[in-house]
Amino acid sequence: MEINNPGTLNIVSRFAQATFGTYQPQNPAAAANLKTCQGYVQTWEERKRAGEGMILCGRQGTGKTHLAVALCREIATGGDEAVFITTASRIIRAFRRSWNSEGEMSEFDTLKFYSELDLLVIDEIGVQYGTESERNILFEVLNNRYEDLLPTLLVSNLPVTELAKFLGDRALDRLFQGGTVLAFDWESYRRARA
Repeated sequence: MEINNPGTLNIVSRFAQATFGTYQPQNPAAAANLKTCQGYVQTWEERKRAGEGMILCGRQGTGKTHLAVALCREIATGGDEAVFITTASRIIRAFRRSWNSEGEMSEFDTLKFYSELDLLVIDEIGVQYGTESERNILFEVLNNRYEDLLPTLLVSNLPVTELAKFLGDRALDRLFQGGTVLAFDWESYRRARA
């Protein structure tokens, strides 16, 4: 897991076309969240210096990942930023592989990778089992980034109150400091199209 190319995003095929321009807000709250994400990009340098992240949480199918990808795409194309999008489960699996003697990276190198990116997006927070081990892994990554003033963007289908229970108060408290929380509490776009 090495970023050889600044701007590497790790965008999955489903969101390959996700941009601010392709996001179609279906209600005023969605339009406001789009505007907030665009504002985050416009003020990226200040946010980066302050280590300010974002939390996008709420119902599935409401455009959270689309906006997170669009935001990352804009930041990555604006300079030589190391931006990476992944899921909480993939981070946990990367750490577990590092514990295997045949793993491609050591635990230290895995932590270093996730801890030194200019912007890390962790999607699907809350679909894990929620074990103490998983919570500790995610806390270690989030805490390292917090201490080094590196922004992290979390995406979750959980409401903020449930997110606190899942991640733990310590981790969430660090993300709230200077960060922005956007709620996506309307009906799924995907279900509306079905």
